[in-house]
Amino acid sequence: MLTQASVDDSPNSPKVRQRPEAGFTKSHLIKPVPRQQLTQPSAALTSPRSTGHETICHGLLRDPKPGGGKPPPPVAMPDPLVFFSWWNEEVAVLPEFTPSGQGMGVRRQVKLEYLPRHGSFQLVTDDAPTALTLTIEHADGTPVRPLELRVGAKLDVLGRPMTLRSASARTISWIDSEAKRMLKRREGLCEQISKFRDVHKALASCGFSQLYLNPQMTPDRQMDIPTGGKANLDRIHKEIEALEGLLTRYRS
Repeated sequence: MLTQASVDDSPNSPKVRQRPEAGFTKSHLIKPVPRQQLTQPSAALTSPRSTGHETICHGLLRDPKPGGGKPPPPVAMPDPLVFFSWWNEEVAVLPEFTPSGQGMGVRRQVKLEYLPRHGSFQLVTDDAPTALTLTIEHADGTPVRPLELRVGAKLDVLGRPMTLRSASARTISWIDSEAKRMLKRREGLCEQISKFRDVHKALASCGFSQLYLNPQMTPDRQMDIPTGGKANLDRIHKEIEALEGLLTRYRS
């Protein structure tokens, strides 16, 4: 879905044609973030509950073992997270080149950056002189979180369905390392819960019929972790939250 705000009419502002809503996310153009603010410290990087866009909101998870040490610290989220994609659009051409009156299809290369300090995105296309600053939300109005961003994720950006096709090396490294760390954390929680109840039945009571990459919920059948920034961190994080809640309830 898309609700598009007005675009600055200055000469350097790209003109964006409003398109119909597509349905899976919606985006709003917002005032561009001043460049000097991008390098200033932000409370969002240190407070685990400030905006929902922090680098540590999914990292400092409790150790499931009684008396155990702290879990491995998360790798710092790159600032910004950088993804690449493209979209196809029709460009009007002179009538003498198109007697039928139709336009010409052009592929636009797109770079989408997520700014953790502000919880916003910047969109750069190969034909725009400046970047567009925007927010991207789900249809219910909740913001798209950094954990949901991965190579292969689908977004609706300014009314255009867009799949994130690739990412920067730093972004890929962060997603891959977080996937390994979080899956190790999930494995530890499953081991603890198995002492109280069958893990499959316990998760089923929370709405999870199977675990991500481990449909049988058995250690020897876990699938290989996707690399290249394709791991679904959001799914793993939700499973960890459910497992932590179950373990707390069983121990109380």
